[in-house]
Amino acid sequence: MAGSFRVRVFAFLFFLLLLLSAPRSITLNHLTTALRRLTLESQALGSVTHVDVLLPTGYSTSTQRFPVLYLLHGSGGSHSDWLRNTDIARFARGLPLIVVMPDGDDGWYADPLTVGPRWETYHINELIPYIDRNYRTIATRHGRAIAGLSMGGFGAFSYAARHPDLFVAAASFSGALNPEAFLGLPGVQAAFGIHTTLSIRAHSPIDLVANLRGIRLFLSSGNGNPGPLDSNHLSSPDSIEQTVHPSFVTMVAALHAAHIPAVVDNYGNGTHTWPYWQRELYRAMPMLLAALAQPPTARPGLTFRYAL
Repeated sequence: MAGSFRVRVFAFLFFLLLLLSAPRSITLNHLTTALRRLTLESQALGSVTHVDVLLPTGYSTSTQRFPVLYLLHGSGGSHSDWLRNTDIARFARGLPLIVVMPDGDDGWYADPLTVGPRWETYHINELIPYIDRNYRTIATRHGRAIAGLSMGGFGAFSYAARHPDLFVAAASFSGALNPEAFLGLPGVQAAFGIHTTLSIRAHSPIDLVANLRGIRLFLSSGNGNPGPLDSNHLSSPDSIEQTVHPSFVTMVAALHAAHIPAVVDNYGNGTHTWPYWQRELYRAMPMLLAALAQPPTARPGLTFRYAL
């Protein structure tokens, strides 16, 4: 009897903790029949933040549950980047999934070593539960995928490696998969510190590659030289794509060494620009949809580690 009472008390306290940590919805704007723009007040961030949600055709007239694709932006971007720079609103309309595009600021999808917005805590512990509570999602690992570009490509693979119990597929487009190459950026310094690389290693999908086993993966990058989707007047190489490309090569090698399969698109000429990221999202989508429709068999007793 006493044991049963303790279980009920623990369950109540756990539920109360979830309520206290949940973000509070301030506004919900119906921008179109399919697009919702949320303004949330987050405890982890200590501020308000924004999320765009694209709903599939027929969502409002059915009771069906849908998988979710979390789509992350790059450094200097915002929740609206994918909507403003690609045709994701049209492309997603016919897809059987909900697309969630959150803010990430320049936080490198991590909790900072000192003070500041805790972006990983917000995305993992606040946003995902909020979406699952307020939309008809498949609220399990088998119903979630994550993708992103540049800093967001790092975030997608980092979150998948640090939380393999939450995602069944991940995609990185021109991902900055080794933030050590960007230690001069204030966002990298704030997220991981400037005197040690230990925190970077704890978030690095290259160091945590073993955790990606059992997750469907797609990663792509160009070499930075002007390519077929660049304007004719562009003649010089793109230094950012040239900087992220080695981390792509290292990630591919780490996956190969660990015998972890992945769809790899090393497409040669191409710059760090939106036309390539839209194309790569199109190329990644069949794999993402297949993983969500027929999830890979999970490893028995799923375990994972941090690099620290």
